[in-house]
Amino acid sequence: MRRLFLPELGLPAEDETTRGIDIHRHEFPTSDRRSFRLNAWDFGGQQIYHATHQFFLTRRSLYVLVDDTRSDNKSIHDEGFKFWLEVVDTFSEGSPLLIFQNEKGGRSKQIDEAGIKVRFPNVQQVLRGNLEHPGAADGLRQAVEYFARRLPHIGEDVPAKWVAIRRDLEALAHSRPYIQLDEYLAVYGRHLELDREKALLLSQYLHDLGVFLHFREPRELGRTVFLQNQWVTDAVFRILDDEQVKERRGRFTLADCDRLWCDRGYADKDLELRALMARFELCYPLPDTKPETWLAPQHLSPSKPPALSDWARTGDLMLTYRYAFLPRGLVSRLIVRMHRFVKQPDLCWSRGALFEHDGTAVLVETTVRGNEIALRARGPEHKALLSIIASDLDALNASFPGLKDKVGKWVPCICRTCADLTEPAMFAQKELIERKARSKRTIECPKPPDYADVAVLALLDGLEPTRLPEWARELPAVDAPFAVAVSFPGEHRSLVLDVVECLAGVLGRHRVFYDAWYEARLLGSGGDLKLQDCYKQAELVVPFFSRHYAKPWCALEWETIRGVLLTRRAEDAVIPVHLDDTEIPGWPAVSFGIKPNGRTAEQIAGLILDAYRLRHPAW
Repeated sequence: MRRLFLPELGLPAEDETTRGIDIHRHEFPTSDRRSFRLNAWDFGGQQIYHATHQFFLTRRSLYVLVDDTRSDNKSIHDEGFKFWLEVVDTFSEGSPLLIFQNEKGGRSKQIDEAGIKVRFPNVQQVLRGNLEHPGAADGLRQAVEYFARRLPHIGEDVPAKWVAIRRDLEALAHSRPYIQLDEYLAVYGRHLELDREKALLLSQYLHDLGVFLHFREPRELGRTVFLQNQWVTDAVFRILDDEQVKERRGRFTLADCDRLWCDRGYADKDLELRALMARFELCYPLPDTKPETWLAPQHLSPSKPPALSDWARTGDLMLTYRYAFLPRGLVSRLIVRMHRFVKQPDLCWSRGALFEHDGTAVLVETTVRGNEIALRARGPEHKALLSIIASDLDALNASFPGLKDKVGKWVPCICRTCADLTEPAMFAQKELIERKARSKRTIECPKPPDYADVAVLALLDGLEPTRLPEWARELPAVDAPFAVAVSFPGEHRSLVLDVVECLAGVLGRHRVFYDAWYEARLLGSGGDLKLQDCYKQAELVVPFFSRHYAKPWCALEWETIRGVLLTRRAEDAVIPVHLDDTEIPGWPAVSFGIKPNGRTAEQIAGLILDAYRLRHPAW
């Protein structure tokens, strides 16, 4: 970072490493004499930080991977290249990347540049230089400036007033790390007629760009706009980097927060900072603890608890997720999301956890293969608990768009031979679904001596409970994305209900947003904001257009959905159903979308599911 943007400071000492994230603003003139501003984020390379970096990797960015020529990494098969290239590919959806080889001590190294670019076509250029020498990074800086100017969103048309509002907020950020939401709305109101929903749409846009951080949920976060990203990341890493917290395997108390957040205005925002860490799924409060204690699972022991060493039994219900690339920290985040089922935190470790409910247990762990997460359940309600845990893991996977082609589910064989094995044969769920669609009723087990033919339907149905018990019918977390969310005028409720019932039969009711099913969640003064978040976070939004959609409430929903169009254009995340020929402002044309043309609700649902599968092939 210093050679690239601050050459006058000289190189840091050998033991002076980046702790967490450093953020630097770089400005340079363009050919048309305008000023281009670049926010450069320097990520700590230590493994402990890898799980947290994913929250800051976006598709609106350019990436630079620095390779030390003293290492042996030369191809995509070597961990140093493979991990970081996969991280960028997965979390930023193939954003452009530059590789810089730091030739320390004048030592050069040949790498498989052609092979790297074939596997990762987003790698634009490989540059070299010895950073011990001034000017060694000049070529890299020129490349960064060149490719940054060509990012897809650069030059997007935005209202001129938005630019002025952003400028005022950035001026405030020079002296204040955060402001209250009311202050943000006042800044907005100085430039545009104050419309709360449009102001919050702008805040979401600026949040997505990384200008500041503003989360609408949970409520304790929604009241604060964090203007200084560095201030926030420093606060988070003060907890995660603390030696006392590490020594206690990730446990920290209010006293630790007071000790670590005693300056720079942190003490006044301790509630919001803990809420932010929970929002990032970095920690959760341990129940019934005095003093009140939180747990950051990434600091749990790397060793599996001895009590679980021989936990596997024949007859366990199993489900395995296999990844072409398994992001680090996935199990830790699952622990945070599903902590209501963590009855014994001592039976959790950094790569696994035991989830329990009334005599039923599910063991989740990353296998020795390193690219699998295995779920193993037993107990009177093993199907229900496995279904809940797997559903949340599905939601986690779906939150990373780049994972959709890199993960698949494998289900266990149920033949007589495998019934007596703790490690039965496994079948790819995707292949079973394909066989079912093609009326192939059986599949052969590869285990001798019987090589039995196994019923495909029995394999697919074996994991699904006939009905979820009441204790399992909790709503997903507020920030858990729905697969499909629908928006419609009340005049078409009967048709839409038939459609969503069909969708829920395939995706699961908890993965489909239909307002009447989540009425309790939307109650309260902030119900409109909660409703908008459901649309913003859904993987696919389906508005039902007609002449009735012009009503004020639908117009409010459509304003939010138009924001989805603006911020997630590349995902093609909005597919409307045109119930008549009414043109809706902001949608390109009536010809784009689903037209019923006499189709039944089931057929409309089938088209929506086809559209969803195209966008999420691994589902």
